[in-house]
Amino acid sequence: FTVLATYEESYTNEYVMKCIMRVISRAEHGCVAVIEPVVKHCCGILQNVSKNPQKPLFNHYLFECMAALIRFVCDDHYDASNNRENIVKFEQVLMTPFLRILDMDQASEFHPYIYQLIGLMLRIRNRVDSDYASLFDKLLETSLWNNDGNIVAISGTFADYLRLVKVEEFVDDRRLTGMLGIYQHLLSKRTQDFHAFKILSAIFQYVPLVKLSKYLKEIVELVCIRIRAKKSTALCGHFIVALSVFIYRHGVAPLLAAAEQIQPGIFSMIVEKIWLVYARHVTD
Repeated sequence: FTVLATYEESYTNEYVMKCIMRVISRAEHGCVAVIEPVVKHCCGILQNVSKNPQKPLFNHYLFECMAALIRFVCDDHYDASNNRENIVKFEQVLMTPFLRILDMDQASEFHPYIYQLIGLMLRIRNRVDSDYASLFDKLLETSLWNNDGNIVAISGTFADYLRLVKVEEFVDDRRLTGMLGIYQHLLSKRTQDFHAFKILSAIFQYVPLVKLSKYLKEIVELVCIRIRAKKSTALCGHFIVALSVFIYRHGVAPLLAAAEQIQPGIFSMIVEKIWLVYARHVTD
């Protein structure tokens, strides 16, 4: 960090930043004693380069440093001796600049990295506070989902939120229709089927049937339309997984009733033409 701060020509030297990342990766839990200074250095560099991002590799290694440090000293899934409460030290330094950068159009290339780090911190802290609750509404903005990097970074975060909140209170009609709107948007993109169904499976798993039932017919109908337009093994496999999650959580009767509203006998066709044919290809 001294090299980056002292020599102007090395201020965004990707080799120096890669070296820092390698040191963190090798030290692993040994980094716990230097959390505060390392995070403050990374945060200061991030705020400066976000004003005019120029070196993608340097920026990538910068975020890799922060992600590695979080994982090695906070994630008890990686190391049972880690204290997940260490995540507070990261949040205190990073959340404010992260949220500020998310509002900066000129730093849009940083946004997928930031969303991934916020999702990582949320999974480790395992609870949703006011800062994360307010961020949820930002995730519902349609413009975010036109960026492929954001889609990969965010699509799994909905499941983390729904797992951690009181869904009955947190997910009102506005938030539910927002998530379903994103599902519909991604379903229309041939290359984003996986992420559309990742969101749908999270909704099926955590949202109570009383909130979900009035949208069920449209959810199934959208998939049927998409399959008629362009069927693929991957698409059918993702659909089977989502249906399996729903049936496990809510039973088959609501699904059958919704399908019958679309067209009598269509559920039998789904089972015969999709489930029985493509279930063998499901791997997740």
